Amino acid sequence: SALAGCDSLPARTSAGDSKMLVAELADSYSWFASAKQALGELAAAEGLREQAIALVQGLRDQYPDESMWVNSHVRALQHRAGLSLALGKDDSALADLRVAKALFSGIVRTDRDNHFWQVELADIELDLLKVAARRETASVILPQLRRVHATLAAHLGINPQNGMWARSEAMARSRVAAGLMATGDISSAEREIDIAVGRLRDLYKGNQASAPHKVALVEALLIRTAVHKNDSNRQLARASCREAFDMIQPGTAATMDFEVLDPWARAARCLQQAGALDAPMKRLQLIGYRDSRD
Repeated sequence: SALAGCDSLPARTSAGDSKMLVAELADSYSWFASAKQALGELAAAEGLREQAIALVQGLRDQYPDESMWVNSHVRALQHRAGLSLALGKDDSALADLRVAKALFSGIVRTDRDNHFWQVELADIELDLLKVAARRETASVILPQLRRVHATLAAHLGINPQNGMWARSEAMARSRVAAGLMATGDISSAEREIDIAVGRLRDLYKGNQASAPHKVALVEALLIRTAVHKNDSNRQLARASCREAFDMIQPGTAATMDFEVLDPWARAARCLQQAGALDAPMKRLQLIGYRDSRD
């Protein structure tokens, strides 16, 4: 199969190969890494991510004035960070996201009127803060989350029809809600998470084929569950948990993809339904999933 052949891709290119050929090879490594990751073959995916990064970093070093290679390097670092989290390597994920932020900040400085780049930078910062929140206090993280959300909200105001920007804004708002909950401001957390869930529901209704829309809504519903538990509103907490579970569970029949298995397991856990947690946990253990998130 094509996947089986990915392990035989050449590790190095000759000096005469063009930069575009090297870029295509890096793209191939990245594509195969994503495919391996979706199959639950995390060690293989990690090796392919490493090779992709080595290639794009080489292009960036060789052609420092060409922003496309910086862009490629940033994307590769983001992908590796996500996989590192799944493998319990929070330090590596933080390091990659910090480098990605620094690199992309340099791109943004070259054209401060480019709204697309500013949104992408805010997305990177949001990913970074989600990991940093595992170590820093909520009082430290919350102001930074508010700033990122304000940036995303401002740009969404410029282009309200952009579905990806709308998802990013709602995801950032849901993280603000989680931060407010962690600081004990439950009423504000409820207000923010209700707005986020409402917007993500609308996005998902408009495009139910979008896996990112679905996962973002499930994540927000799980935050809403936690907020209502903190408010001792068990009925609303259970309703949010049930909605999250019913949304994610139908697509789980044979998946080994941790990006589906993880929210499925968390929804099953909060549902507290006998046997619901067995299947996702068994598969996560089988693939060696070790995310440190609570």
